[in-house]
Amino acid sequence: MKIQESRIRAYTEAVNCLPPRLQNAVLHIPDIEKSSCEELRLRAGQAIYISLEGKEKPVSQLRVGIEDLRETVSRAARYSVHSFGEALAQGYLPLEGGHRLGVCGTAVLKAGNIAGIRTITSLNLRIACQSLGSADSVLHGVLHDEQVKSTLVISPPGFGKTTLLRDLIRQISGQGIRCAVADERGELAALRDGIPQFDIGIQTDIMDGCPKAQGAMLLIKTMSPTVVALDEITASQDVEAIAYAGHCGVAVLATAHAFGVKDLSCRPLYRQMLQLGVFEQIISIECKNGGREYKISDLRGDGDA
Repeated sequence: MKIQESRIRAYTEAVNCLPPRLQNAVLHIPDIEKSSCEELRLRAGQAIYISLEGKEKPVSQLRVGIEDLRETVSRAARYSVHSFGEALAQGYLPLEGGHRLGVCGTAVLKAGNIAGIRTITSLNLRIACQSLGSADSVLHGVLHDEQVKSTLVISPPGFGKTTLLRDLIRQISGQGIRCAVADERGELAALRDGIPQFDIGIQTDIMDGCPKAQGAMLLIKTMSPTVVALDEITASQDVEAIAYAGHCGVAVLATAHAFGVKDLSCRPLYRQMLQLGVFEQIISIECKNGGREYKISDLRGDGDA
């Protein structure tokens, strides 16, 4: 019950960035849906949709207008959009409590790079709610005899990779093991005025807002971590950072999008990453019967851990 109440509070907090007429619509849904909601999707000319277990469902017949989208962005940026130029150039706005607003529309280019977004066409409000203890069932497989196994967490989008990674960091840090987080998009720690909005452990150092590959290398050089964590490996530079960590004897915790170990190994970037031999195991996340199931696959032995 406490978990459900916490998630309802998180949902209510997140929708504060919406204009009043949209807030009214999304607050009049059953509590069970509020507590299960992962995202709210707002698209110009369409109804508001909530995402439940990866599937979208309309919450009312109310149509979202362009002005609704603009006002939502203004409210999310506390009516100072120019102050969030760097974040908007990456397609999102950070919100209090660790929530985030994904922004989609017409890109503004400068020197071939995205410098901002205009003519907003859709928004994705991601509901952040820390799930303390979500890593309990896999912690023994990652942390054993005070040694951290380099571990890759995989699943399709929306299955809770970031949530699991965050709790692994929290629990490992809580054991007195120094962790470092390269938090490129602020999804793991959600720093606000230098303070993490999520509990990410007492012995955790965070590099926020820079490319995760650069951040990871900087953290390894300057903060002497035992473990470095990266969310969503997507580029060759990320793989280079993992290789660097491995050469330095630093354990790596990371996530990647994949539908399973076989799917992961079929993708050139991830195949290259696995060939480095840095990761000792993979945790695959599956959604079954309304819950999450975790499977640990050993990369350096036979069978599953």
